[in-house]
Amino acid sequence: MEEAIGRGAILGRSADRVRRFPSGTWPAALLPFGLAALLLLEIGIVRERFHTDRFLGDGRPWARLLLEMRYAAPVGIATLAAWALIAWRSLAREYAGLARTAPSPARSVAWFGLHLLVFAGFFAWTGWTFMTFEPSGPLPALGVTVLWMLGAIAVPASAAAVAFEPRALCASASRLLPSFFLAFGIGLTAFALNRVVLALGLWQPLLAATARLAAALLALLPGTRVQVELVAGHGYSITAGEFWVVVARQCSGVEGVALIWTFLVAYGLAFRRSLRFPQTLVLLPVATLLVWVLNAVRLAALVWIGEHVSAEVALQGFHSYAGWIVFCGLALGVVYVGQSLPWLARRPRAAVAPEGGSVNPAALYLGPFLAVLATSFATGAVSGGFDALYPLRVLAGAAVLCWARAELPRVRREAHGTGILFGCAAFALWLGLERLGVQPREARAAQALAELAPVAAAAWIAFRALGFVVVAPLVEELAFRGFLARRLVARDFEGVGYRAITPFAWALSSLAFGLLHGQWIAGTLAGALFGLAALRRGRLGDAIVAHATTNILLVVYWGTVGPWHGWL
Repeated sequence: MEEAIGRGAILGRSADRVRRFPSGTWPAALLPFGLAALLLLEIGIVRERFHTDRFLGDGRPWARLLLEMRYAAPVGIATLAAWALIAWRSLAREYAGLARTAPSPARSVAWFGLHLLVFAGFFAWTGWTFMTFEPSGPLPALGVTVLWMLGAIAVPASAAAVAFEPRALCASASRLLPSFFLAFGIGLTAFALNRVVLALGLWQPLLAATARLAAALLALLPGTRVQVELVAGHGYSITAGEFWVVVARQCSGVEGVALIWTFLVAYGLAFRRSLRFPQTLVLLPVATLLVWVLNAVRLAALVWIGEHVSAEVALQGFHSYAGWIVFCGLALGVVYVGQSLPWLARRPRAAVAPEGGSVNPAALYLGPFLAVLATSFATGAVSGGFDALYPLRVLAGAAVLCWARAELPRVRREAHGTGILFGCAAFALWLGLERLGVQPREARAAQALAELAPVAAAAWIAFRALGFVVVAPLVEELAFRGFLARRLVARDFEGVGYRAITPFAWALSSLAFGLLHGQWIAGTLAGALFGLAALRRGRLGDAIVAHATTNILLVVYWGTVGPWHGWL
């Protein structure tokens, strides 16, 4: 039986409008996910053999060519991001078609053996190319580079053939090839523009203007004496009293402008049917100017905090979080303006508001998570590396959960074996990755707690345990399984049953869940297990129980076996 989609009640059986996804396709869907995890592991192994440092300072053309290969990863990541952005519907459609063409078990085993051979060859070729290769000229270097790139393509291609029929895979690839080349062009262009900006020093005028604007803003504050000096080869120093910082290229505002442009392109493509063009293009110069000004305000605030509050808070907490707070706030403001002004939106937000003053269902599922996230940004910005104000996150999440409780579907209060079993599996997986050294742990929180008064330290640990075991499972499962996984299936996500979540939506929501965590590999795999828990019986409550079980076991294990600070 699936949990009800209707609010404020539990239905024993699925409503007629709840969509279901054929369960028979799920075993085949798990294989690509496992192969993707294998590819991530292989990438980590290859990186150990991928060293271009020996070509640094070598003026020979072929050496410079091989040195450029270190940028293959950034270009690849940009290409994949652009491809997912411009062709995600096509990718989802092709994936759904390929899932119905799985080869026989014997063929899968044969292709898997071939994949291992291809990877072994690529691993050996990578080591030879970047460790011992000494060509006589640029043509041999170009040939070796082309062969290396072909090997890099052959590794994932042979892995894909394990899960999908090769002929269908080739046909699908041919249909997706135009969008891939477009995405590759976007990634390569973005990389080339970045190199041009760095090589020609086009960021220097922006850096100078940013430093001077930050100093001018500081000078407006009473009792603040500011000095700006050029630091050759580094940037500009801003000094206020006894505190000073060097504003380097990374703080010039170039990265902020690039981020907001990327966001605006994504926003324009995603909402192209609801926005008015070309009027919407006015958001580009306005957002560019705002992100530059806000970056200068951030630098001015950083210097003021360092001089009048704490240098540690300024350099560790505020410096790490303020930029993301500014970007997120500006991005949300752009979306609000774009959806609210009749001049920009075809149907302004007020015209499509829910009838009868009801709450937007997306806000109910995302509200608790966003409250915790926003509070973590705010408390992290005023911390010195250790978030002593963590209890505010718990209180913010609990408050919004209480607000949304009356409108959300009631989750069955039963610790069913499904959730517990999946939670135990996620615990074993997480612990195994940590023991293998994939998920390192820091003792910063334990050191900071030792410096607090015993009562304060005990109160902090109590709130941390409450947040880790109760609040986090609730708010994260509502956001990632309750909203995102179903929203990727249909716009009307409340009409999508948990058994109707497609493999594509399950995998993408699991990846998003993993990226939220510092240990993203373990987070992604654990999120996948939590998603399967919800799918097993069609109940979000099982995912919440699984998540809580994992966290409880981690607390118990680290508290008894150690290190005790592992869950902090």
